[in-house]
Amino acid sequence: MAVSEELHKKLDEIFSDDECISHFYHQIVSICLQALVADKFKKGEMSEEEYQKWSLKPPAIKLLEPYGITYQQYNALLAGKGTSKTFVTFIRVMERHGFHFWRLFYSEKLIDLTLNTFKVRKSFQEKFN
Repeated sequence: MAVSEELHKKLDEIFSDDECISHFYHQIVSICLQALVADKFKKGEMSEEEYQKWSLKPPAIKLLEPYGITYQQYNALLAGKGTSKTFVTFIRVMERHGFHFWRLFYSEKLIDLTLNTFKVRKSFQEKFN
């Protein structure tokens, strides 16, 4: 997967701010959990009722503990922190379910959404500080 220099510069901007990194990873992990719920439903591993409930707030522990990711490790993933082992395990979970993590990671829409959210937030903070 070739990634443009412009996209790398945007990621550099995201990775220059801890709060922005946390937001970016929170978005990625949340989307991934929703994808896992959809995959389980598609495979017939849950009822329509469970799917409706889990779609709104995917139960991370039920989805990730079978692969060795604990609640604390999940929280670290959400914040863009934790160990590389946990991160790679998470990526492998997604790959096992047929999802391409790096396509999401390099999604220009997600990257732009993150940057725009933080530009608005900084502007708001500057007005009221």
